[in-house]
Amino acid sequence: MDAGDRFPEFRLPCAGSGSFDGAGLSGLRRVVFFCPPGGEPALAEAFGALRPRFMMRNVPVIGVSGESPRRLAELIGDRPPGIVMLSDGDGSLARGAGAWEGGGIAEATFIVGRDGLVEAAWRGAQGPGHAERVLERAISLSKR
Repeated sequence: MDAGDRFPEFRLPCAGSGSFDGAGLSGLRRVVFFCPPGGEPALAEAFGALRPRFMMRNVPVIGVSGESPRRLAELIGDRPPGIVMLSDGDGSLARGAGAWEGGGIAEATFIVGRDGLVEAAWRGAQGPGHAERVLERAISLSKR
């Protein structure tokens, strides 16, 4: 997916229990990040640390992993508060978003606009400071 593409609709199980319907985000700018196997704790922690700053701009942050809901809950525990972590066990959302590589979920982050169109996309491992760069981009987009 690139800027201007429509982000796929989704309904996925949450870490632990329950499910999350992406339709509930209609009308909101949001960040969706995809975690490769083993990347869940670090990415969730990085975005979770910035959650207050994202929420000041009314930008929810959603993480997506290929792990089962139970395993995902074990990996991230009760941290970070406020970051919704979802299980995409069959990879359907990852494939639809272009975050699928070599038979599994690849690291990717998208800012999805209020209209459901991708406004910014990052692919591959981004390293330290990635969550901050995503926040800066979300802030600049909100000034438009």
